[in-house]
Amino acid sequence: MSQNMQNMKPNVDVREATHVEVGGQIQKISSTWGISPEGKFEKGGFGVVTTNGRRVPMLEASRYFKQEERPGQ
Repeated sequence: MSQNMQNMKPNVDVREATHVEVGGQIQKISSTWGISPEGKFEKGGFGVVTTNGRRVPMLEASRYFKQEERPGQ
């Protein structure tokens, strides 16, 4: 397992996620859409936009991850 993956907590809520798995690849999230500032899901679905500009709707995401800081890093 890569050092980067060791710091990832899998299967987190999209509202807490820092990364998304799509098409077998894990990509960093730059923003979300379809989620209100209060954290409620809006009608019509939700999703994320990755740092490379890919828009990933909820139905295309395999799972979400949260990158956690480890002591000493």
